[in-house]
Amino acid sequence: MATYMDKTCNGISSETTELVTVDNWSDCDNRDNTNYTQTILSNSPSYNSLFMILEKQVKDIRKALYRMEMKFEERKYQETEASFIMREWKAIGMILDRFFFCVYLLLITLSLVFMFPRPES
Repeated sequence: MATYMDKTCNGISSETTELVTVDNWSDCDNRDNTNYTQTILSNSPSYNSLFMILEKQVKDIRKALYRMEMKFEERKYQETEASFIMREWKAIGMILDRFFFCVYLLLITLSLVFMFPRPES
């Protein structure tokens, strides 16, 4: 089990929100190691406060994930709507292209018929 201490090496208190793992006790300002109380999380009186802090952080993470999911769905809907509009314009373009091609062929045929009439026999 890991021992957790606050940055001042005083043990976990109810005001502590930032915890660090202490592996080497000499890191704590050269104090006497016998004055430190090693607090194990399962025996800590402030276990409930730590649990409440973790619970709040988990809720914040869930809210962030929910917001990200909603943005993803909104972006997906916008892309779907944009692709629908693009397909509609492509269809309109193809219809107009065919229409103008038919008009072109008709005009070319008519101009050939009237420009080069058949000789009468």
